[in-house]
Amino acid sequence: MAIMKAAHPALFATIVFFSLIEIGISGALVGDYNRDGGKTSLKTATRFLLFASLWTFIFGIFYIFGFLRMAGNVLFSIASHGIWVFVTFIFWLAGAAALAQQLRTNPNFPHETTLRACEAFAWMNAIILAGLLVLIGLSGMKSSRDGNGFGGSLAERYSSWRERPELQQVHVKPPNTPGLVLSFDRSPWQTADTPNLPLVKNRPARSHPHTHIRTRPFLY
Repeated sequence: MAIMKAAHPALFATIVFFSLIEIGISGALVGDYNRDGGKTSLKTATRFLLFASLWTFIFGIFYIFGFLRMAGNVLFSIASHGIWVFVTFIFWLAGAAALAQQLRTNPNFPHETTLRACEAFAWMNAIILAGLLVLIGLSGMKSSRDGNGFGGSLAERYSSWRERPELQQVHVKPPNTPGLVLSFDRSPWQTADTPNLPLVKNRPARSHPHTHIRTRPFLY
């Protein structure tokens, strides 16, 4: 398995795990603040991080399952991943920054160790999500260059970066069309012995008489 293809479930599993830890930490803080009271701004920040943790945990599992089982579904497309990761990154960045600001301006506060841990996991999730956003953006740009746009499958884009073989150019002269030559880029896995293997999502043909159709080197 290619490194980039493995990066998606690994990174998503990491943010899901960190979110589970954050649920425990922020949930305990919210419970203590509800029972004993405390500074309103700290309560607001921890409650928001509890929400961000639950949001990330639930939808993170959803996207891991979709990537592994239904990668071709539009719900798990590059665009869908990009929107969710961007929104979630904003949640964690805002929550971590708000909590950090309160901890800097209020040096004397209860639950200091717990609050510091809450802040640390919030920043770690924000950093991981920023990295994911970059990877998804690069995948989307490559998918757009291939003619599929941001609605393409993220699984295909990840696998293509490391698994794409060198393409072979094949020239075909259709019968009864003098002067017309079709030029294909195809995978070396497709040989004369396997003429019926599908070529996936051809690009629209260019102008006559020399047509160039680029195909993805993926066989399913």
